[in-house]
Amino acid sequence: MTLLTVLTHDVMKLAIMTRTEVLAPESAELVADRIRELAEEARSEKRPVRVSKVLEAVREGQGPVVHWLTSTEAAERLGVSRNTVKKWARTGYLRGSRRDPEGWWRIPEPSVERVARIESDLAAVPVTEDLSWRP
Repeated sequence: MTLLTVLTHDVMKLAIMTRTEVLAPESAELVADRIRELAEEARSEKRPVRVSKVLEAVREGQGPVVHWLTSTEAAERLGVSRNTVKKWARTGYLRGSRRDPEGWWRIPEPSVERVARIESDLAAVPVTEDLSWRP
């Protein structure tokens, strides 16, 4: 396991302790970098790292908090079935979708909003080609 992996895992635990829902991966990396700096400073001064400084780094790196939706909630908002949402999550159409530890799909709300806009735009495009010749 790399130092970054360990630090990112520890940062996520700290995020939970500070009541943050999630950190974006980029934010977690920034927080991990800051914690690495704190560790290097402490090592050079031969002192421990203060927990308050670590928590401060987590708070600073939180950035926008992502609200996660279940596949059912996403399906309701998009007007499609849960199976469609799961397929879109698997194929990457619903960007950033993840499975939680229990295996349930979690979809970022901004991704649902993005797909809703795309689907709305597609529905508004008139069909200009006559496809009646197709079998």
